[in-house]
Amino acid sequence: MALDSPNTGIVDWRIVALTYGKDFQEAGGTVLTNFEASDIKVAAESPAGSAE
Repeated sequence: MALDSPNTGIVDWRIVALTYGKDFQEAGGTVLTNFEASDIKVAAESPAGSAE
């Protein structure tokens, strides 16, 4: 018996994450690894002037 799922695919999430990181760095961002986050604040909306 086979599973037919024409609208889904297999995704290599490691490659997706690396690509997002590369795009972020090319836009001027810094990616930190092996870094403990101790205080995270979630913004209610995007900063003024952002693309979203």
